[in-house]
Amino acid sequence: MGVAEEDEARAAALLARAGDDPARPRVMLNPGASFGPSKMWDPERFAAVADALTERRGAQVILNAAPSVTERRIAARVVAAMTRKPLINLADLDNTIGLLKALLRRCDLLITNDTGPRHVAAALGTAVVTLFGSTDPVWARLDYERERIIRLDVPCSPCQKKLCPQPAGPFYHQCMAGITPEMVVAAAEELLGIPRKEGGPA
Repeated sequence: MGVAEEDEARAAALLARAGDDPARPRVMLNPGASFGPSKMWDPERFAAVADALTERRGAQVILNAAPSVTERRIAARVVAAMTRKPLINLADLDNTIGLLKALLRRCDLLITNDTGPRHVAAALGTAVVTLFGSTDPVWARLDYERERIIRLDVPCSPCQKKLCPQPAGPFYHQCMAGITPEMVVAAAEELLGIPRKEGGPA
């Protein structure tokens, strides 16, 4: 997947200004999903994963957000719950697909709901942890060796609904609510322990 020179330059400048340390892993979080809330994992849990990976792996966190009010609000919840602030918060910038690609190319790992950046990361050779809830991973299969899928086998999933159809109670959004930060951290650490292939992006 091609990345424009101007986007490469902007990404490099952002990382330099933020104090990026090339010796430490870069982990991007993508907590939004334009499809609807049923695809989304809890923002506070994304924050818990970010804190764990920062503490245990020295991760530098980049927070992705599309330029919409909804995604900026989701990003704000993640930041508010994090113990350490992200290296870069794209909700505060003029984010574009080009910039996302350039930054993802430089990341060691993406942690995401089932959304478009998952496919971008795979095309760029970046490792991915994908959280599936209402959608079916078989329908969106990548056959990508550097992806780990986190999904709970619950009776009502995949429902393919934008909003969880279950009534309020213990079964509401159980497909995502049952995914713990520990599950995601374990998958993330596994992938961070696998070296990127020779010739991969820096």
